[in-house]
Amino acid sequence: MGELKVYLDSSAIVKRYVKEVGSDSIKAVYKKADASGALLAFSLWNIGEVLGTLDSYMKRKWINEHDFASALDSFAGETLRLARLMILFFCDSLFITSLKDSPSLFSLTSIS
Repeated sequence: MGELKVYLDSSAIVKRYVKEVGSDSIKAVYKKADASGALLAFSLWNIGEVLGTLDSYMKRKWINEHDFASALDSFAGETLRLARLMILFFCDSLFITSLKDSPSLFSLTSIS
């Protein structure tokens, strides 16, 4: 079997930077990817959705301004780092559809 490929949707990505139900599972996925045990993928569209969600959390006072700024910095920094290391790939819906039947593709969507 090939390398594990994990597609992350926006809600899963947010859980990496804001502590909520499912955050521990996402932390484990990123840790596995850092140890070269998995490849991560998400759409460029997810970047905007993550930024919008974080902004919404701050406006609703679910996170404060400090946590918002920290989440933004962490998201941007980690995304760039993982992309440079070729651990994170940006994909489109056609890519995900083509991998749908792959035994090594795991999709993390709305973990709770």
